[in-house]
Amino acid sequence: MANGEYGTYDQFIVQQVSPDVPLPPMPEGSVTNMCYLDDSVIPGAWNVITAWFWPRKEPLVVIPDAHFHDEREVVCFYGTNPGDPFDLCGEVEFWFEDQKILLTKSSLLYVPAGMKHSPLILNRIDRPIFHFSSVTEAAWVRKH
Repeated sequence: MANGEYGTYDQFIVQQVSPDVPLPPMPEGSVTNMCYLDDSVIPGAWNVITAWFWPRKEPLVVIPDAHFHDEREVVCFYGTNPGDPFDLCGEVEFWFEDQKILLTKSSLLYVPAGMKHSPLILNRIDRPIFHFSSVTEAAWVRKH
């Protein structure tokens, strides 16, 4: 294998979403998918998704339906208010089982394996919100 910009470690660095990765369609200008990782991108890796959600007045439905995974998941949302990094800069609606949770602070959510969760809706985005999620599977597989 030829060395690139990062030498022998190129194979371990992801700096964009591959065009081959099937991501859910979002309204233009509402989200920038940053990096995506799973076993198809780097063999042996687990699933990681990162994205920026951009300000908008209308709700943004990211995941419309409840689902579960056979593995654990971490879902994170971080606001971009430099004066108060705990301010989410919007409101995120997330469901654990049949209970709706409304987040207005930067948050990290842990979803146990097998737990039904979602929908995921950004009800309001006042400033950019950074999103990170990771499932300890080789690929992100939703089960209903």
